[in-house]
Amino acid sequence: MTESTRKQDSTKARTRTARETRRDSGTALAASSLGDSSPGAPPSNTAPANYIDESTRIFRTGIDSLYLSWSGTLSLEFDDLLTDLKEKAKSPNPIDQSQAVLQLLDHRFEVSDKGKGRFPFVIRDNWYHIQISRTQSTSMPLALAQISSEILSMSGYATAVKKLENLISLIGSIEEQKISRIDVCADFYTEFNLELIPKSAWVMQVQDYGSRYVGNRFSGFLFGAGGNLLGRLYDKALEIETKSKKTFFYSLWEKGGWMGELPVWRMEFQLRREVLREMGVNSTHDLEKKLNGVWQYCCQKWLRLTLPSLSDTAKTRWPEHPLWFSIKEARFGQGDLQPLFRTRKERLPSDEFLYVNGMGAFTSLMAAKGISNLDEAVKAYLRGAQNYHRSRRASGNSLGTYVNTKAMQKARKFNTRLKPDTKDQDPKAYRKAKEGE
Repeated sequence: MTESTRKQDSTKARTRTARETRRDSGTALAASSLGDSSPGAPPSNTAPANYIDESTRIFRTGIDSLYLSWSGTLSLEFDDLLTDLKEKAKSPNPIDQSQAVLQLLDHRFEVSDKGKGRFPFVIRDNWYHIQISRTQSTSMPLALAQISSEILSMSGYATAVKKLENLISLIGSIEEQKISRIDVCADFYTEFNLELIPKSAWVMQVQDYGSRYVGNRFSGFLFGAGGNLLGRLYDKALEIETKSKKTFFYSLWEKGGWMGELPVWRMEFQLRREVLREMGVNSTHDLEKKLNGVWQYCCQKWLRLTLPSLSDTAKTRWPEHPLWFSIKEARFGQGDLQPLFRTRKERLPSDEFLYVNGMGAFTSLMAAKGISNLDEAVKAYLRGAQNYHRSRRASGNSLGTYVNTKAMQKARKFNTRLKPDTKDQDPKAYRKAKEGE
């Protein structure tokens, strides 16, 4: 078991314990807080300057998604190269498919057999998903790129953008960078029961609003779906467990003081180009100074959680809910010196996939043949595989050929490179490998 797997298992154990022992202490608190403000309450719509909400803790803030575009022109050399690699990716020959790889600096990108939208070329690895236009395209950006959530969270947007811009500059002449979309978020734990929040407590600039459930379990709210600015308040821990599997967030939460409390909620705002332009945020160069302002606009002007008052019909005067005060006060920026993390460029399978799911063939063979010893099962499996593939040799599918071809295909998918086999240097060994011996 690797160190990362042990940490994940330890974290899961703590979160299970927290789930089992967690008292719904926020239910009564949320219900009372969301009731009518008393007539004698002060008209201020903000909490006092010295107010501290100890029932809510922010674990981290950050950029979760970042889409960038560059105007410019693809070089003729890379236009020809990408065209050739795309044809290899389309080939029915698995050897040709495995060669559909583009090496740029220390990134080994898989080249897709299909374009996306009006972009004919798509390359990707664990850091970046890049769509590229042709040389002759005059109305299209040179490239549209999505930076992965993992590299943004682990290394920060500045590092990820600088590396990406260096890569784009290798394939053509670049001019202007623009942000197409950005998702900003804050992850937190609160004792308030969010499911009890009524719609009337939300003061918002949009009409579209809805609660979300996974089965019978409340998972959050969605505001402004389909718009250029939308908000999501959702159970991030549940989303990781049931969908994204982005367990790297556990270590980031721990650095922010998380000790396994559940649920961990995320307040997230998604802003597209039209909204960002109105805020004066055009490129990533604007983010350092304006990211906190973007968050404040979203939490003060666009969406607020309040304590509704039956005695005052002016929603702008309704005081903020204590939870919202904590969320609004979340801060973004490069000022805090958090340690950087290494994030692999390769899209590798998890240890669970390799060493749990991957054992399925061996355990099936052991059950079928009545074998109780694993070493004996491995030997029996290889003997059986050699015999099976030897019978298919006429079609060119010996065990050696089959395994090597599959490994080459998966190396392309994983953005890795196979090490040269020393047997390739020995004609006799090469003949044996080819025949599956």
